[in-house]
Amino acid sequence: MLVNVEDYFNRELCFDPSSGLLTHAELRCFGTPENARQVIDYSDFLNLGAHKFPSKLKLFSKAGYSLEISVTQLNPLTASPNLTSTGGPQAEFWHSCREAPRPALEQEAPPHYPQESKLNGEQGAVVVYATVEADGSLSHLKVLQSPSPALQQATLDALRSWKYKPRVCGNVPVREEMLIQVEYALRG
Repeated sequence: MLVNVEDYFNRELCFDPSSGLLTHAELRCFGTPENARQVIDYSDFLNLGAHKFPSKLKLFSKAGYSLEISVTQLNPLTASPNLTSTGGPQAEFWHSCREAPRPALEQEAPPHYPQESKLNGEQGAVVVYATVEADGSLSHLKVLQSPSPALQQATLDALRSWKYKPRVCGNVPVREEMLIQVEYALRG
């Protein structure tokens, strides 16, 4: 059985018709390139009380990375986890608010297409992971894909000046993760 869910993510979920267990999921955040699609396969289910849990998870992306996780044993918790923990010194609190509109670009400085890149015929997409902060600035910039170091640097230089209208949860601006794709194309 295939289920399509469209909210913040476009999700395709596949369930085994005989057991009802989730066996396959494809996830893609809206506004991201097709090769940013994440795929998760679940198999070899283990019992824990009346519930079944996958003992094998295979995660991969069309961008080329993969991860396989194997669970050999499941044990019930002997004590309740401390859910009020604030985490370590590097922990960051993130509000969750799915019904709020996505951040909207308010101020954009177009990236400079480096002359050296043009002469070398460098073109294509630069894909950057970013966090839109509550003040609309971008942080945590990480390049996921780039055709060249020069185009990567030109993109990062431009993104540092971009401003967004942040997502608002209630009356409070909140952080939001997103992928930003900047295209460079030579015109002939």
